[in-house]
Amino acid sequence: MSTPTFTEISVSEALARDTDRPRPEHHANDDGTLFRNPWQSYRQESFSSLAKFIYGNVVNPPPVPEDLAEKLGLRKPDYGYTASTSSESSELVNTNKNSMKATWLGHACFLLELPSPDGAARGARILFDPVFSHRCSPFSFMGPARHIQPPCKLEEVPPVDIVVISHNHYDHLDTHSVTTLDKLFRPHFFAPLNNGAYFKSVKVPEERTHILDWWDSRDVTVDLPATGSSSGEAQGSKKVKATFEVTCTPAQHFTGRGLTDRFHTLWASWAIRDPASGKKAWFGGDTGYRTVHPGENEDEVPVCPEFKKIGEKFGGFDLAFIPIGAYDIREVTSCVHCAPQDSVRVFKDVQAKKAIGMHCTWSLTTEPIMEPPMKLREECEKLGITKEAFNMPDNTATSYSESAEWADVTPIPQAENGKVLAPILYSQEYKEAMDYFRAILQKEEYSERALKLTEHIIRLNPAHYSIWQYRYQTLLKINAPLDKELELINTMMAQNLKTYQIWHHRRLLQTHLREPYTELAFITKSLRPEPGVPDDEDESEEDNLAENPKQVKKPQAPAKSSVDTKNYHTWAYRQWLLAEFNSPELWAGELEFVDEMLRYDIRNNSAWHHRFFVTFDSGIREGDEDRQAVARREIDYAKDKISYVPNNASAWNYLRGVLRTTQTPFQELETFVIPYTLPKSSTSEDAIDLENPRPSATAELPCSLAIELLADINLEKAAEGGDSAAEHAKKADDLFASLANEHDKIRRKYWEYRRVKAKKDHAAQPVGPKSD
Repeated sequence: MSTPTFTEISVSEALARDTDRPRPEHHANDDGTLFRNPWQSYRQESFSSLAKFIYGNVVNPPPVPEDLAEKLGLRKPDYGYTASTSSESSELVNTNKNSMKATWLGHACFLLELPSPDGAARGARILFDPVFSHRCSPFSFMGPARHIQPPCKLEEVPPVDIVVISHNHYDHLDTHSVTTLDKLFRPHFFAPLNNGAYFKSVKVPEERTHILDWWDSRDVTVDLPATGSSSGEAQGSKKVKATFEVTCTPAQHFTGRGLTDRFHTLWASWAIRDPASGKKAWFGGDTGYRTVHPGENEDEVPVCPEFKKIGEKFGGFDLAFIPIGAYDIREVTSCVHCAPQDSVRVFKDVQAKKAIGMHCTWSLTTEPIMEPPMKLREECEKLGITKEAFNMPDNTATSYSESAEWADVTPIPQAENGKVLAPILYSQEYKEAMDYFRAILQKEEYSERALKLTEHIIRLNPAHYSIWQYRYQTLLKINAPLDKELELINTMMAQNLKTYQIWHHRRLLQTHLREPYTELAFITKSLRPEPGVPDDEDESEEDNLAENPKQVKKPQAPAKSSVDTKNYHTWAYRQWLLAEFNSPELWAGELEFVDEMLRYDIRNNSAWHHRFFVTFDSGIREGDEDRQAVARREIDYAKDKISYVPNNASAWNYLRGVLRTTQTPFQELETFVIPYTLPKSSTSEDAIDLENPRPSATAELPCSLAIELLADINLEKAAEGGDSAAEHAKKADDLFASLANEHDKIRRKYWEYRRVKAKKDHAAQPVGPKSD
């Protein structure tokens, strides 16, 4: 896009306020710096409900389909312009000059272009709530992040005349977007009361900042480029004037960008009226409709009266932008966010002829990301609103009942026998998909559409084992390319590493694909990505392993950004792969890989378990034929790791496992163990014993794990009989008692049990001299 000549814009002066009029109801103080929702439809959430909401958002974030952009019909916008039919021109043509054009740019951001006046190349353009940053948060590294990128770059948006802000929450007011737009187009900015300081702070000139109260209006006059100007941008001296009205209208919401400024700036919806064409549009911003607390009937609680007033004042709207999402948990959010059952009533109240749903593509609350469009269709049907009248941009609602592809299938709802004590609150999207799955399951249909359906359900519930099984059977029945299935599964792994079913499905695929080297490379990357090396730079270990299976590079130290270094399912799948294909090249370097993982995190129990599998549970490989040497190597390895972090249970358990597997007497480690059972002041820091490394200088001593092993060493000696058997049994009992009463009180019952059992075992042993 070429650099535009900045459009000339003028805005009418504010009317003088009557200083004698009563303070508006929505003002909470006299100086216009604190605001409130003055209606019975607004009741603030309780602290317990708010805590439940915050906890739910953190612990139970909603599932996000991998193909969300496709489901939303996201594509590069054309802004209502079409390509020229002339072979000599590459310009876009404004073929529908007499209509308003609305382009959705994500979440609550819309570019509205009014009808073009006679002689103008385009109409006036209003941009609502632009947010192009990756996160709607005060921080770049945390907070709600985008699930899909905006359909275009901010620099690709055509020239904008005015920018309208509904309120100052981060998903509606984005500093990067404001400052970039200001540099690109020098538009005029409109915002509700007390937001002037913000625009001043980001260096938007005061003469281009317009701060309005509810029901304030401004006339905006724009010098538009004349017909024939390049791409609708100003060119030369040809100008066409257009005037439209901007009115700040009420909404039921709140504001705040920090911990101490809640309600300090006003929130609003906005009405746009074009007197030349008679067209009118309304932007709902972010709003609630009523407050619904647990046990209340939604149809009986008070509703916000302002939407009917807006509709009556303007005589309805040709187009409305109405929020439909971010409503779960209902008891917390209903006062400030519309659910679809509220949105359709707002549609009726403002007397909209057509509406577009918005505000549902960031995970601000816990409902599934595609649930709001589904529920919108249901609620519209209840009130007789057609999908042509109120829908998502590009008809984004996914519905099998509306799809011609599924017209021949009669869905089978889930059978409910009697009164359900604790019903599972499935989303409507999930319930409908499962109803259609039962139908194809009943007639044993194996088809491409069955694959699409199972993929849809899996993305909503990746732990549904039956769906995975049916999908696998379908793949085999229709002879689908399993390599493509593996590519699909790869895209789903990152969010489902702890889901057993996806690993099992992967295992089934590999029984046919037989690609162990590529697969081992994938698992390595799942456990720890290459540290600091972009995908297109430097040959990684994974690439080397996949392409040169007989030349395995030594793994690099794991990066701190590892996907999930301890995930048991990933390690278990790695073990299956090694054992199933069992080639020397596949096993090469495996022990070194585990060592690197333990250097990264010595407490990684899954890595310790894998080391035991490689060394003792998977056969004997070349170089490990001398099992006594292997036992000594592994005992020394465990002792070395214990010396760094003595209270690491994984290393002590590994040591015990090696001793038992190799039938090495526990008492051979007595010299090593004793220093770990003593208080730190009792250990000698000067003594050096390479075979029995001492605890590190920062170790917390005594170590309860060492005390337990020393007790078992004494029990082992007592079991051998002889004159000192009773003495060793007494030592073991004293050690268990110290654990119960001092060193590990939290497991006191267990240590008392060990004491009782040890005494019974000792009493049952024959009395006599030690046997050889």
